[in-house]
Amino acid sequence: MGPATTHPRPPRPPALVPWWRRWFVRTPAPTAPPLQRITADLRRLETEAERLMSDETVVARGQRLMAVRLAYDLALLDACEAVGAPPPTGRVPLTSGDRLLTTVELTRAGLVW
Repeated sequence: MGPATTHPRPPRPPALVPWWRRWFVRTPAPTAPPLQRITADLRRLETEAERLMSDETVVARGQRLMAVRLAYDLALLDACEAVGAPPPTGRVPLTSGDRLLTTVELTRAGLVW
């Protein structure tokens, strides 16, 4: 026979942990930003992109617009991860088609911004 394998024991629910050990139990830190922050970022970046497109007096408008679109694309990827929607197949920066399809998938998943 091979060596015995030990399986890690699943963590106990907090109610079953003795009171004196509760101080030592750590909750896992979140790995992604909260969904409310992601949707606020999407709204803000969308508004900023519209402002840049309409204002002809902005210096280096093209570079600023590229930066805003890149940030918007990254926020879309965070949103896909947060709601479990399929991420776009292309790389960042996304094409306008990938951006549209990702927006449709997020809307289908119930996300509104």
